[in-house]
Amino acid sequence: MARAKPKFSTYDVQRAISGAEKAGQVIARCDIRPDGTISLVTTHGAQLDAQQSKPDESELNPLERWRARRDARQNAKARQ
Repeated sequence: MARAKPKFSTYDVQRAISGAEKAGQVIARCDIRPDGTISLVTTHGAQLDAQQSKPDESELNPLERWRARRDARQNAKARQ
């Protein structure tokens, strides 16, 4: 069975990012969904530090929430 044609290209992502940067936005994250939707998360001119760049738990899907809780438990065990 042949592979399906991708719903976006690297050029599409580059064009979205360069357009946002030309508009004066600072890109924090670029999300690409399976349907090909490209969404850019900006910092509104503020620089992100390492803690702020982590997505809020309410923004995560169930699998990512589970992975975050699992990793937190493993890190807590490692520190003991």
